[in-house]
Amino acid sequence: MELSKAIEQTREAMIQCIHSRGLTDKETLRLSQELDKLIVESQRKKMAKKKSH
Repeated sequence: MELSKAIEQTREAMIQCIHSRGLTDKETLRLSQELDKLIVESQRKKMAKKKSH
């Protein structure tokens, strides 16, 4: 799966979870952490790409 697509899907799932379970629910927090990891990975890839040019 493309990284940007994974970020978008995880973000949508987290928003839905917030609405149905709340901000402090374990699943919401898990999705938030997963989203953070995906964003960091995306940023690292962008930085590596800039350095290689």
